[in-house]
Amino acid sequence: MSYPSPLAALMSALASHFFVRTLRSLVAYARRMAEDGAREPIAASSQDEIGVLTGSLNRLADDLEAQVR
Repeated sequence: MSYPSPLAALMSALASHFFVRTLRSLVAYARRMAEDGAREPIAASSQDEIGVLTGSLNRLADDLEAQVR
């Protein structure tokens, strides 16, 4: 039986931490938009799926703000 090396376990834990932290910030942003219409764009720091999701939330906020005006 093979066990993961401590370095691999550490790298996995760090990657998971940063991924979850990013998702939590996007959820908090969506909640602020829904609750009080707060509108401060989030900077998309990557071009991966999370970056695309961030850009989509920013566009959604822009579209909602334009409809409210």
